[in-house]
Amino acid sequence: MRYLIPASCALVAAFTLPVMSSTLLDSSEKTYARECLDYAADGDDLIQICENALLEGKFGKTQHVKLLRALGDAYRWDDQPDKAEAAYRNILQVQPQSADAMNGLGWIEYGQDNYPRAVEFFEQSIAINPTNDGLGGYGSAGFHADLLSADEALEYLEAAHSIKPKDLWTIRQTGWILFDSRRYEDALEPFQAAIALDSEDVNALKGMAKSLAELERYDEAQTYINTAANLSPENVSVLVWRSHISRWNGHNLRALKDAGLVITLRPDKSDGYVLKARAESGMGFDALAIETLHNASERLTGNEFVRYWLASVLQDDDQSDEAFALIQLTITDGAPDEYDYKLAASLALDLGHLEQAREAISAGRAIAPWMYEFGYYKSRLLVLEGAFDQAEQVFDAAVQNGLDESYARHLAQLMIKQGEVKRAIAFKARYKS
Repeated sequence: MRYLIPASCALVAAFTLPVMSSTLLDSSEKTYARECLDYAADGDDLIQICENALLEGKFGKTQHVKLLRALGDAYRWDDQPDKAEAAYRNILQVQPQSADAMNGLGWIEYGQDNYPRAVEFFEQSIAINPTNDGLGGYGSAGFHADLLSADEALEYLEAAHSIKPKDLWTIRQTGWILFDSRRYEDALEPFQAAIALDSEDVNALKGMAKSLAELERYDEAQTYINTAANLSPENVSVLVWRSHISRWNGHNLRALKDAGLVITLRPDKSDGYVLKARAESGMGFDALAIETLHNASERLTGNEFVRYWLASVLQDDDQSDEAFALIQLTITDGAPDEYDYKLAASLALDLGHLEQAREAISAGRAIAPWMYEFGYYKSRLLVLEGAFDQAEQVFDAAVQNGLDESYARHLAQLMIKQGEVKRAIAFKARYKS
C-alpha cells in the first residue's frame, strides 16, 4: 500500500535537492517559480528549476500545489515514476482534496499501462474538479481498460476538449481512439487538427499516416510518415511504420533500409527482423526472408511473432508442412491471437487437416468476429466436406459483413476441384465484377 509522506520530511524523503544554480536562468528578469510553472525547460533542467523554486519557499498554498505538480510532471516525463509519485503525493499534504495530485497519479499508472488503476485516480480527480486533464485521462484510460466503449470515451474527450480546445493530447487521443476502433476515415480529422496546431507533432503525423495507410491511400501516408521520420530519425515506432508503408507502396528497398535501422536500435526485439524479411519477400527473395527469420528465431528463442511470419513465408514458398508444424506450436503451447488462428486455418485447409481447420476457425471467430476471412475459411471447409449449399450461404454472409468479393474466385476453383463445375460457374457469375 502507498502512504502519504509526512509533511515535515516529504521533500527530503522524495528528492535529493541540489544547490541552487543561477546558470539555469538566462535572465535576471526570470525566476525559478515562473520558469517552473511555465514548463520552460526539459528533462533535468526543468527538474532542477522546480526544485530550486520549492527551496526558495516564496509561494502561497495554490502556487505550492502548482510547483509540486510541475515537479511531478518533470520527473514523470524523465521516466522517474517513483519520484514523480512522491511529488504528487506531497501535494496532498498541502491540499488533501487535489485534482492535480489525482491526475498526476493517474498519468503515472496510465504510462505504465495500468489502465484500471489510472481510471480510479482520474475518477477521484473528476469528483474533486472536472478538468480537461482528468476528463481526457478518464476517457482514454477507461477505453483501454475496456470499461468504456469508444463512443463513451469520446464523450469524455469531447468534454475535455471543450475546456481546453487547443490541448494537443486531447485532440490526438481522439484520433487514436477512432483509429483503434477501425474508424480510419473519422480519425483523419483530429489528427489533421493536431498537425494544424503543431506541424512538427510526430505522434499526430504518425497517426495521420497510419490512418491513410489503412484506407489504402499509400502515397499520402508516405508523405506524412516521411515527415515524421525526418523530425524523429531514431523513433522506432515511426521507422517501423515507414517500413510498412514503404513496402505497401512498392518501395521495398526503402522498407529494407528502415528495417535495418530498427534492428540496430532494437536488436533484441522482433520488429526489425520481421520487417527485413517482409521486404526481402516483397522483392522476391523468399529464401533470404526465411534465412532472416530462422536467424531471428535462434536469437529470440520462442518468439511467437517471428514464428508467425516464418510460417507465413514458408507457406508462400510452398513449404506448408513445416509452416503448419511451426504455427501449431503457438496454437497448442503459446498465446495465439486471431492472426495465428487465421494462418493455422489456412494451412490446415491446404493440407487437408479438416478437424484442425475447424478448431482454428472456431477459435479465431470467437476472438475476432470482425475478421471476415474466417467466413471464407469456413466456406472452404464446407466445400471440402461436400456441404456446398451451406458453403455458399456462409460465403454470402461473410461478403455482406465485409469480406472482399474477390475471394469468390478462389472458392469457385475449390468447387471445381471437388467436381462441382456447373455450381462453380454459377457461383462465380454471381460475384463477377
